[in-house]
Amino acid sequence: MSNDSALDQPVILVVDDDHVDRALICECLKSADFRVEEAVDGSHALEVFRTVHPHIVLLDVGMPGMTGIETCAALRHLPGGAQVPIVMVTGHDDTDSIAHSYEAGASDFMIKPFHPLILTQRIRYLSRATHAFLALTKSAAQLRYAQSIAGLGSWEWDPRSDALQSTDQVARIFGMRPEHFPKSFTGFLELIHPEDRTVVQKSLHDGLTTKHHCSMEYRICLPNGTQLIVESQARPIRNDLHGVEGMAVTIHDITSRKEAEEKIHSLAYYDSLTGLANRHLFKDRVGQALAYSQRHQAIAAVLFMDLDRFKVINDTLGHEVGDQLLQEVAERLKNCVRMSDSVARDTDPTSQSCLARLGGDEFTVLLNNLTHSEDAACVAQRIQRELAEPFHLGRHDVFVTATIGIACFPMDGLDLEALLKHADTAMYSVKSLGRNGYKFYSSSMNQHAEQRFALEADLRRALDRDEFMICFQPLIDLRTGAIVKAEALIRWHHPSLGILPPGKFLQIVEDVGLGPRLGEWVLRAACTQARSWLAAGHPSIQLAVNLSDSQFHDAQLTDIVANVLAETKFPSELLDLELTETIMFRSPEHAIATLQSLRILGVELSLDDFGTGFSSLRHLQQYPLNALKIDQSFIRNIAENERDAAITRMVIAMAHGLGLRTLAEGVETQEQLDFLRELGCEVVQGFILSQPLAADLFLPFVAKHIATGAGRRFTSFRRFAL
Repeated sequence: MSNDSALDQPVILVVDDDHVDRALICECLKSADFRVEEAVDGSHALEVFRTVHPHIVLLDVGMPGMTGIETCAALRHLPGGAQVPIVMVTGHDDTDSIAHSYEAGASDFMIKPFHPLILTQRIRYLSRATHAFLALTKSAAQLRYAQSIAGLGSWEWDPRSDALQSTDQVARIFGMRPEHFPKSFTGFLELIHPEDRTVVQKSLHDGLTTKHHCSMEYRICLPNGTQLIVESQARPIRNDLHGVEGMAVTIHDITSRKEAEEKIHSLAYYDSLTGLANRHLFKDRVGQALAYSQRHQAIAAVLFMDLDRFKVINDTLGHEVGDQLLQEVAERLKNCVRMSDSVARDTDPTSQSCLARLGGDEFTVLLNNLTHSEDAACVAQRIQRELAEPFHLGRHDVFVTATIGIACFPMDGLDLEALLKHADTAMYSVKSLGRNGYKFYSSSMNQHAEQRFALEADLRRALDRDEFMICFQPLIDLRTGAIVKAEALIRWHHPSLGILPPGKFLQIVEDVGLGPRLGEWVLRAACTQARSWLAAGHPSIQLAVNLSDSQFHDAQLTDIVANVLAETKFPSELLDLELTETIMFRSPEHAIATLQSLRILGVELSLDDFGTGFSSLRHLQQYPLNALKIDQSFIRNIAENERDAAITRMVIAMAHGLGLRTLAEGVETQEQLDFLRELGCEVVQGFILSQPLAADLFLPFVAKHIATGAGRRFTSFRRFAL
């Protein structure tokens, strides 16, 4: 084969006793246009080498019979074997194997698994370097040309005098003029990075002693302060008496190759946005961790986490802010993972934690070598505390929470797939309970997950099948006893499960992205029904409709509300839109703008579930609200619990100070009613008055309420100046 054809299609001999690994390597090289020959063991390799004369040998270290190290030494003694690059390949980062391989004459070393792009690039560089090295022997002109095109230089060292003779290209590689390049090996060592000098010096001295080739990678410190990474191949210079009188060394600038390899490695194993490990690297780390845990009878844990309502933030504030949030979350998670190293039982490298981003807003944490599974709960708690603080993203203050599921090895699974699946199941179990929490996996969750999956599938068809209905719960004015408002509450008439309350399906609606669509249906259906009551001549009763998280953050919300009011001809002043604290305080700037645009339509706005979120007086002053609705969790024990009574008293006083009406939900007893009246609460709802009623039952209930004078028992002889 000519030199030109050798450069075009180098012959690579792959020697590996494992047929699967050998096949994968061969296929990778063939796809990169290399000609490949195979050998199944050391003896076979010697036979094939004599026949095909390969340009590069990839040699597995651990083979039965003749080992890779023995095979390497034998290849060096074959005709033409002295100059051929031999790359040793192993699956173990074994320093002894590496040292013995180089002693046997190996040129380079690679550790499995390696990325296909890195393998082919390494072979391509070796091929070019080999071709250039062979060209050196032809003529001085060819030498200079080959070194120039390949970024190669060469030098010879006489250990007796310490003299060093180099080509001009070596000086150019080092960023120096040829006349300024050191003339001694001692001076040359001064240009090498201090941490690499000993390795270079030892390798060359070993080559003098063993009379073997050696290969080195080391860093060069240029006069301008930058660093290069170079590769050298050294061979002994023999005299007529077969002794060694010096070393001939090629030097190859591989800085660009190393940078490319690092980039390829980064793209292959790390998330480009956050810099965290990606799924591929996480899988590899989990495999190592589980093997370690199995050997040492230890516990490992996988935490599966996603950010609550991240899509809403992304859609509302834009993808740029969303990306910034993910980056900031990643930094906080890094702190949590670093702190979590303290839960491990020792400092073995394989027991260290690993943090990864699987995609979107999904993150995973690996905790290895735990003493107790509860240690994983400590990390989950730490993560939630870290994320509880607001994120300052430009002009936006963003609040975010996380839901975390935990699965432990070996109790919950013996491989990554099982652990991730079960951690994901645990996470969704938390989501079904309201998000912003963590939970360990249990086998009972599988049944719940299956039920949830079935409900999710049914939900996607429910709107088209007209399976939803609206109920109306009356609200009463404590001053007059009159029914003044009706809250529209959705129900799902499931074909097999019967009537389902919103707690059974609304969270799933949000998770699958149906929130805006279903919210618009509720608004239109409720306004249509209330308008029919007005058209029939019934008294004006205000209509309250809840807005979901995704619905409120829909950019088209104001237009949708305006269109519904126009289509149904329902008076805007009779529509009260209720929003929760967590919806508004996640992004205050957006919330204020949205509320202002809604107020322009003439609708009223109420803050629902007040006291359960992130509210502050400063924030409340900024929102164009009409009323505060006190959460039922404070009303439930208001007559017996002084803390709940104090909170309720404070909320009512604060609301009145801001010019807002107060409404209390979940009122069930006369004691609660009397207490709220004493505190000056204006409007209440709850089972003491009525449960939610179907549309055809609501007006008869109102009529009966008026006819029987039932409202009088909700009033007192004393009226309050508000």
